[in-house]
Amino acid sequence: MNNAMGRQELFGHLIQSFGFEPTEGQSIVLYHLSAFLLSQKENPTYVLRGYAGTGKTTLVKALVKTLPSIGMKYVLMAPTGRAAKVLSSYTGQPASTIHRRIYQAKAFPDGSIHIARAENKSKNTLFIVDEASMIGEQREFGGSSLLDDLLCYVFSGEQCRLLLIGDTAQLPPVESSESPALNCNYLKSEFPITAATYELTEVKRQALESGILYNATDIRQLLGEKLYEYHLPIFHIDGFKDIERIEPETFEEMLHNAFANMSDNEAVIICKSNKNLQVEQKGEYVQPGHPWAYPQHRGRDCYGRQVDGGEKQLLLG
Repeated sequence: MNNAMGRQELFGHLIQSFGFEPTEGQSIVLYHLSAFLLSQKENPTYVLRGYAGTGKTTLVKALVKTLPSIGMKYVLMAPTGRAAKVLSSYTGQPASTIHRRIYQAKAFPDGSIHIARAENKSKNTLFIVDEASMIGEQREFGGSSLLDDLLCYVFSGEQCRLLLIGDTAQLPPVESSESPALNCNYLKSEFPITAATYELTEVKRQALESGILYNATDIRQLLGEKLYEYHLPIFHIDGFKDIERIEPETFEEMLHNAFANMSDNEAVIICKSNKNLQVEQKGEYVQPGHPWAYPQHRGRDCYGRQVDGGEKQLLLG
């Protein structure tokens, strides 16, 4: 790492790579990152939380662009295959699932296969984990949680550091009401790390031109103010091109149109809960818990498209 570069100089590089006039919150994060990247403290960790549309993506792009100037490598990861693809698409760099990076299969003479945490051979590397809200503490391989194994893997490397990115309003881990990976106080109490955090709350004006982000921000404000006594509907659709009301009789046709295009893998359906969630694979409806429903499975969906881990067609039951 280029130890000759000071914090102010690195901050200037990050601002230049950012490419836009940062908001007050974005500027604070960039300044924090300049200290985080040069920190010599034990197991440096930074937790970046932020609403949708606050510029987390732009900050990560600026960071990835700047790291080579200080001689630091980076690894991009996300909890699911879809999230990893999104991370790769906006950074222009390879990204993988956390499981693929930190675990490895070991074969034993009796023919059994065991999954164990891999050895981190990286040096002077920043591990960037997007959508960290989904990282939970349910026990997985060897009795450890994904959060435990992630931190153990990262900090077993030489001069490695960890950046956790996410939105506390996004999906928490399974069987959890909140996201431990985005709770800085919890992380510091459970792991031998030096951690800092910041939450971006200012949604950019351009983001609010999207009907999806406009409504997401509106709902988030209602939740934050605990205004549960509201009148439905609370969605605003007038004047937006990316959100529309669908009548029940046209839903099935819209569903098939959205998923029938072999080249389009961007369609997503949001369900109220997992109670009636079904996964359509090879023309069958599979209830959660069935082997087909596990994200590690790879196969082809009912339209013949390759489906990687974490990518499923979600239908309302």
